[in-house]
Amino acid sequence: MMKDLQGLGIQKIDGNLFFDRSTYAPSVMEHNTIDGESLRAYNAPPDPLAIRI
Repeated sequence: MMKDLQGLGIQKIDGNLFFDRSTYAPSVMEHNTIDGESLRAYNAPPDPLAIRI
């Protein structure tokens, strides 16, 4: 993300950054595993901050 901001010409941020995870409905963000192994990487819930546009 830092490289993307620098690519936009942003060199310094004075203030706070707010990350919004409200893109998905709360039901999508619920952590339901397919096999009961919640610590497995393939069971990670979707996260809007992981999407790179």
